[in-house]
Amino acid sequence: MVNKTGVNGAGKKIYPPDDVFKNALLTYSRHTLSQDQKLARLQVDHHLSIGKTKLNELERRFNIPSVRRNRLGAEEVVQLVVDEVEKDVTQNNGPNYFKAKLKDKDIKVPRCMPPGRDTVRKIMREHFPDGAEKRFPGKKKFKVNRQPLSALGPYHEISGDGHEKIGALALQMGGLGFPIYAYRDKWTGQLPQIDVVPDSRSPGAVGHLYLDLLEKLGGMPMQLDLDKGSEIGWQVAFQVALRKKSSDGLFVFSEAFAPQIDPDVYRSVALLKSVHNIIIEALWRWLREKAGYNLREVILQGKTDRLINPEVNYHRHLFYWIFVPLVQSALDEFRVYWNQRTVRWQSGKDMPSGHVPDDAAAHPQFYGGIDCLIRLPKDVISDLRQYLADEAGPREEFRRFYPEDFVPVAEEVYLSVGRPELSLLTAWRVFSKMSDVIETNSLY
Repeated sequence: MVNKTGVNGAGKKIYPPDDVFKNALLTYSRHTLSQDQKLARLQVDHHLSIGKTKLNELERRFNIPSVRRNRLGAEEVVQLVVDEVEKDVTQNNGPNYFKAKLKDKDIKVPRCMPPGRDTVRKIMREHFPDGAEKRFPGKKKFKVNRQPLSALGPYHEISGDGHEKIGALALQMGGLGFPIYAYRDKWTGQLPQIDVVPDSRSPGAVGHLYLDLLEKLGGMPMQLDLDKGSEIGWQVAFQVALRKKSSDGLFVFSEAFAPQIDPDVYRSVALLKSVHNIIIEALWRWLREKAGYNLREVILQGKTDRLINPEVNYHRHLFYWIFVPLVQSALDEFRVYWNQRTVRWQSGKDMPSGHVPDDAAAHPQFYGGIDCLIRLPKDVISDLRQYLADEAGPREEFRRFYPEDFVPVAEEVYLSVGRPELSLLTAWRVFSKMSDVIETNSLY
């Protein structure tokens, strides 16, 4: 019998808008999900049930990158890999890292292509032979503290801590440095936030960072794991107050947040020794290897080549004006890599393994977890921000590396030297040009 309606038995599909759908497919692609996994997530995220044939058709329509689709030429692949590896000044990262970096830019490099297999590894062997020797397993050994860990799901526990390996004491550049503060989720291993700040030991600065985290997540973790440093005061006060059932103390809220969670069973804050705060402490090794050594090497070039005098005020201000955005950009790049890489499989692990952290945080049900985030109204976070600004100082004050009156000077000089590209590879050349102009014209 002829079907005059033109509608088959599956019913009419309701697709999300093209821009939303394309972003979803790009996210799944960056998480290196299989077609079956993509279909499962489309059902959860967009209530859309389609088959593999339709999915392939839509990916072609939206030009979603894949290893087989839009295959790059051999010369283009070589150039892309070489460009990425050149940024690794210390040659500390291997083929999988650079393949993941290219993947984060929606560039899919095939494992095999003429004239041989293991494309990225072969290119690195040919163009950067010393790197493989340096990374040989027998050349270095890292002892990793391993012990059983467990959590209910994403945001059950988040660990926070500061990192000083490119701080003032580590660099020994007359007080110049880049302290870092980060938060890491225990269950997924996700790194939701990592920032460079003038002082990672300041309670006010870290208090504002904690509120930044709540704004990004749209809520708070059930438990905050911290060491016993001097910087934890405000974030502990906020975390405890938000979990309290009563309205006594400094903060009074019109409603209780997650009153059903017993604080005697699931505590608000755990204060640990650094050796026990391993969720965040274990991250620092990877940060050093993937980004920290390169940052340190580039920053110290100015000291080695005597390009900077920390005793000269405009040298200090210009150094921070150039390098703070570059350091933060490197940290953001590391955060994207960390959250979108595939974690190695561990058969005996209680929490997820063989997963992508961002995907596990967005879809805990596929990994046997529950979403533990305690949602908070925006006005509550805003009220806490205002309270902290009144008591300790505004957020901008704790993120300022140089005085405001230097900004127009730097912008004018940068324009006068032709607005050259600013990157870690060009930073010191730009610094020298700009400092010469400032000195010659007595601009500061």
